[in-house]
Amino acid sequence: NSYSEMFKNFKEIHMVSFQCSPLATSDGIVGTFRQCQKYQQKKDLTRLTSVVILDEVGLAEDSPKMPLKALHPLLEDGCIDDDLPTPDKKVAFVGISNWALDPAKMNRGILLSRSPPDIQDLIKIGRGIGEKTCAQLTDPL
Repeated sequence: NSYSEMFKNFKEIHMVSFQCSPLATSDGIVGTFRQCQKYQQKKDLTRLTSVVILDEVGLAEDSPKMPLKALHPLLEDGCIDDDLPTPDKKVAFVGISNWALDPAKMNRGILLSRSPPDIQDLIKIGRGIGEKTCAQLTDPL
């Protein structure tokens, strides 16, 4: 579906996002995984991958309900309780956070850390945004 020849060689991605908060529940997180799993059923998994995106996952870590506990089995084989592990149950996962999570969660993936921008970076970003017209910022590419 891409205009770029390079990207035509990659799998199609189906993303489902979940906005984490201190009020998040494990049912909400599991439901997001189930939605991706259902989308993958009867699809050619060599050409498609579903991705769960947990935005601000660090906020859910502060929840007294401990919703991130549900991630452990989902990241291992995509199953909870008595589910049978099948290829369509394994979905990709991206967790976005402004701070590090507890080590038991972080050891199941790759940590990408960016340092805060320095003053020169901020000036460059500001100039780049300022040079755009309103139409360039709001019109689709």
